[in-house]
Amino acid sequence: MAGKEKVFGPMMLGWLFTGLFAFLIFLIPGVDFIGQVLGGTIQNIDQLLLSLGGGFSTGGGALGYLLATGVELVMFNLYPLSWIISYRIDDALTVFLMIIPWIISGFLVGLARVQNPKQGLKIGLLLITCNSIWCVVLLILIPNLLAGLVPAGFGINVGSWLNAFAVGATDLPMGVSAILVQVEGGAFFIGMTVLMGIIKEGKYEGTL
Repeated sequence: MAGKEKVFGPMMLGWLFTGLFAFLIFLIPGVDFIGQVLGGTIQNIDQLLLSLGGGFSTGGGALGYLLATGVELVMFNLYPLSWIISYRIDDALTVFLMIIPWIISGFLVGLARVQNPKQGLKIGLLLITCNSIWCVVLLILIPNLLAGLVPAGFGINVGSWLNAFAVGATDLPMGVSAILVQVEGGAFFIGMTVLMGIIKEGKYEGTL
């Protein structure tokens, strides 16, 4: 059985499921992830995003709604769970919104693709590693590369802007904050894939 274990395919499925279920949850009317995370620090962001689609003759409201949900998905990948627990430990709803996509994704991947706990652990670790690499590339390497390409004196430093925003919002540089999201969320994903691997391995042994 060990030779037939696959890791990369289930990892990609986990990546897809996590983002998909987070997006679907944020689409639910009444779920205001932006407001939950920011806690009123910046007011009416969701209303602003919704209004951006109002100028379209057809589907304007739907476009604004999708835009607001997309921003919530970005924030889902930038705000670590530990930040919420540190600053708003009594905000159980936000904690739930931040972990449930990882748990559902891990459960479904474990149910469909995991044969044993070792495979589940490998899938989860690969998911964390690949997501973290993307965080480094998109939020650290590319901004620094762009900063090096901009002629001196223009005062444009994308990396500094991102880090200044992130430090003001999460007390961490943007890349570090995003990587921490993947590590913390991936831990819940691993918990489910390993649990499903234990259950399924027990069933296989019980049939021998």
